[in-house]
Amino acid sequence: MDNKNRVVGMDTKITNVLLVEAIRQMKANENPETRNAVIDETVMRAKFLMPVTILDGSMRFNMVTNSDKQNYFVAYTDWEEMKPAISGPDQKAMIMTFDDYAMLEKKNIQTAGFVINPFTTNLIFRKDYVLQLFDKKVEILTQ
Repeated sequence: MDNKNRVVGMDTKITNVLLVEAIRQMKANENPETRNAVIDETVMRAKFLMPVTILDGSMRFNMVTNSDKQNYFVAYTDWEEMKPAISGPDQKAMIMTFDDYAMLEKKNIQTAGFVINPFTTNLIFRKDYVLQLFDKKVEILTQ
């Protein structure tokens, strides 16, 4: 993954309307159908904004930590959701897909997964589930 070419500014449109609606429906009435709609959008179509900090030419992925001291990568559905995470001029965003997060999870033993919109919807995808979904996706797409 060529990270530097994925860094974008706020003029890049990212919305995830279908995912946001699927999450809203799941939060209102959680059942297998609404959960599967969220998973399908997340795994197959969503493009996320991941905050990164660039200092002296190196890139650091910003994470959130829960009360159990577990680190999670962050996935924002749009710029409005990401605004509270922007902390200064060194703060940027990268466009990421579910597959990108799965690859990061495979490489990072110290992370617990990723979280979509951590300060609002706070939808957590734990590492073991991310890897399971990724393996299933690869299996389906290579049949």
